[in-house]
Amino acid sequence: MNASSHRDAPLILVVGMHRSGTSLLGSILQRLGIAMPGELISGDQHNPTGYYERSDITALQEELLIALGHWWPSASGVFALPSDWLDLPVSQKASRQLHQWLKKDLNHQNHAWAIKDPRTSLLLPLWQQVAADLNIPLRIVLSVRDPAEVMVSLLQRDSTTAGMTAWRSQQLWWHHNRQLLIDAAKADLPVLTINYSDWFVAHKAHRQLETLTRFCAEEHPSAQAVSLAAACIKTEHRRSRSHRRHLPMAIHPDVASFYRRLTRLSPKQPSKHQKLLSWLTKPGKSLPQQHQPGAWFDVDHYRKQVPGLPQWINPFHHYCLIGWRRQRSPHPLFEANHYRHTCHQQGIAVKGAPLIHFLKVGLEQGLPPSSLADSKWSLSHPHRRQLLQAARLEGLHPWGCAALALHEYKLSGAMPQLRHWQKHGLTSGELTRIWTMPASLLSTAKALLTPTTAIQSLAELHVIGCNPNSWQTHAWLAHLPLPTPFKLANNLHNHLAAPPLGLVLGSIPTGSMSINLQALAQLSCVWNNLPTNEDLLWRLGVNSQLINTEKLGQHWLQQDDDARQVNLQLGLPSAKSLAKPGTILCLGNGGAAWQQAPNPLIWWLPGFDQLTIESEEQARILAAWLNDCQQQGLQLVRIDPSPKERVVEGWRAIGNTQLFQSPLSPGELLEELTWRKQGAPKPCQLTTYAPSFSSLYGQESTCEAKAAVCVSLYNYEKTIIRALESVLQQSLKEIELIVVDDHSSDQGPNKVKQWLEQHANRFVRTQLVRHHQNAGLAAARNSAFNLARANWCFVLDADNSLQASAVEACLNVATAASAEIAVVHPLVMRRENNDDGTTHTELLAGGLSWQKSMFLERNIVDAMALVRRVAWNKVGGYTHIPGGWEDYDFWCKLIEAGYGGVICPQQLAVYYSHSNSMLSKHTHQQLRAISRQLQERHPWLQLALARGLNEATDHTP
Repeated sequence: MNASSHRDAPLILVVGMHRSGTSLLGSILQRLGIAMPGELISGDQHNPTGYYERSDITALQEELLIALGHWWPSASGVFALPSDWLDLPVSQKASRQLHQWLKKDLNHQNHAWAIKDPRTSLLLPLWQQVAADLNIPLRIVLSVRDPAEVMVSLLQRDSTTAGMTAWRSQQLWWHHNRQLLIDAAKADLPVLTINYSDWFVAHKAHRQLETLTRFCAEEHPSAQAVSLAAACIKTEHRRSRSHRRHLPMAIHPDVASFYRRLTRLSPKQPSKHQKLLSWLTKPGKSLPQQHQPGAWFDVDHYRKQVPGLPQWINPFHHYCLIGWRRQRSPHPLFEANHYRHTCHQQGIAVKGAPLIHFLKVGLEQGLPPSSLADSKWSLSHPHRRQLLQAARLEGLHPWGCAALALHEYKLSGAMPQLRHWQKHGLTSGELTRIWTMPASLLSTAKALLTPTTAIQSLAELHVIGCNPNSWQTHAWLAHLPLPTPFKLANNLHNHLAAPPLGLVLGSIPTGSMSINLQALAQLSCVWNNLPTNEDLLWRLGVNSQLINTEKLGQHWLQQDDDARQVNLQLGLPSAKSLAKPGTILCLGNGGAAWQQAPNPLIWWLPGFDQLTIESEEQARILAAWLNDCQQQGLQLVRIDPSPKERVVEGWRAIGNTQLFQSPLSPGELLEELTWRKQGAPKPCQLTTYAPSFSSLYGQESTCEAKAAVCVSLYNYEKTIIRALESVLQQSLKEIELIVVDDHSSDQGPNKVKQWLEQHANRFVRTQLVRHHQNAGLAAARNSAFNLARANWCFVLDADNSLQASAVEACLNVATAASAEIAVVHPLVMRRENNDDGTTHTELLAGGLSWQKSMFLERNIVDAMALVRRVAWNKVGGYTHIPGGWEDYDFWCKLIEAGYGGVICPQQLAVYYSHSNSMLSKHTHQQLRAISRQLQERHPWLQLALARGLNEATDHTP
């Protein structure tokens, strides 16, 4: 054989990843007549039929890789060799040795011959260099096996000896195959890809044998050769197949794609080789990167969903391989369906495991991992972004910190809480709990606040608690540090480009209205008008600044054309035209008293509540007019401010506005304004006189009275006889009648005396006395009780009357009651004569029974009631209250002494309403002073008109 023949015999390099079927391929080549010179490594438990590797060349290449620091099964074996590795002395030495062996073998080869070693996949340039020097044509046969099978086989063989891991095995598979293809392409070497799996499918194996023979020997295999080669294929040697669900790790998508591309290669389709090489040489394809889920994969959470998952299987790998297909959740905060839906809405396709897509794409693009996430808020602050990457609820939503704090930082409780808030808002109880919890529990929330910025000259207004079409909004806006000029962009076409300006007015809203607070957490410019709000708002993720009412941005409410627009758009006079010393401007309908008694010192605008405001500009103009009125020296008075006004406190923004609720007469208004200017002094000490008196008439019998009727008289000559006649008609016979005249200036006492002289014999006992001076209703009643002898006294004023059974019916109830009962009160009818001559009758005070809670806000029991005289004496009798309500005060004293009352459920008394009554002439004209007096005496009361400077400021209608 001449040298030329030797040089024409091609050398077949059998390569591929370890455990990829190169030994089987070697045995098949041998049966096909391809020589494999040298001493071959014999079989063992891992390769029973032999390795078909030359021991000397395998040792040489193993030592070379170790010397280069890239031993193939080690962690460093997955990386490419240095670019100058062929020039290193250790490589030059290996080259010389290989050259010597190949030259020697070459002399004995007449046909194609083969050398098999997977390590050649990494060292092909060395072989190409030596072969070129010896003029040996090279051909490459690449054995490719499913990377999943390779991974299982390597772990079984090398996990102990080489510390092999599932992920490293995939990287090694990638590196061996990729490096071989790239180096072969550079050297322009022919490559045949053999699919290991096809050996175990009969028709594919036969076709693969023919292709292999033609590629190596350039001839068709004989039937005998094919038969011998087929005998090498034994299915029992394919021991590393595992079901995908039992793999120790999911196959990386790039690795799986590379495998599919390799199996589709064909010598007849070189374009596929070029496409594969282009794909392999793209940036980032040098080595597949393992996904690091970090905090977004909760192992314990995942294992609870897959209770039968063996401990030796990595849960994350299981999720990547099969778990996501079965809708298993990788983390409590990750909702795969929500994430897919969001991506779909943005035209982004999610392929494979949703969590992997989120980690690679979603985090970078700000796609929310769940319905709980507010990605815009999360990504607008570096600390929030860090918490989002760490899968912390605090970084997903501005209310996350509050939800966690309420549930002891347990995600299982915080998540449903936050989900409920997103849908229904926060309740007042929840807001209180958030506000009162220690600030240390919410320190993270404060660190996540959006930094504040200055107000821009054009801003889009976001108002919580009010709306831009309310004058109150603009009254508060005027106190902000607004730039000059300043304009609201809400009604402009370019409002979306304007920076937002947040405004929180009044108490934090509850329920569905509180949901709007989420949007404020994203704003860098938020202001609020209540000091108590500031602490609560930052706990809810809103960085607000308190509005300073001492500062007023005059230009917002003092624009050039405001006075004219007030006339044209609102129909109101200019503030300047109303201003004169001591003038009061009363806004709101004060009632009938205002129509009957006009006062020249008071401007009255009863239709203020009916003003129609249809735009932001009209609202601003109204605020400007109110501000101008105050600036001109008018005393603003608001009667019955609306519930929204009480919450938003727009009058506080205007300044020096006095708030009242009806009823309020002009006279009482003037008195109340004087009282407020004096510093709201406390009520004075009360004195109840016990004046001396003279007896005008007296008569008594030997019988004992079962009850007394005590009548107080003061200037009621026209009605006293009606009252006495009703007593005369009482069904109870054993009655004593006591009449006390409180120094009347009319003929009332004389009329009583004359009447008694005619009817005294009807009663067990009668007494008529006259005070030597007027001492008031309380004193008159006390005198009557002192003169009475019966245990029970029925109180009757001179302008009212009783039904015939009144005393007897009430006495029957009293006799059956316990000793703690001091009062029996009947149903009282209120009767009023109308101007047309008709009479209107209705139940007085609603007919409520005696309970302490019923007395909190008003009197529910009229003075006409049966009273136990011992109880009256114990509490010190009636107390003189300037203006009235002595009976209300008396009931409160009885309650405080432990006494109670019961209702007698019959209409037994009539209260006559008329303009000369004490209630009309005195009590209704000074309700606030009287209320304050009773509130001072009985602190447990809750009288609305006793609030003084705080009147009409509560947040209820």
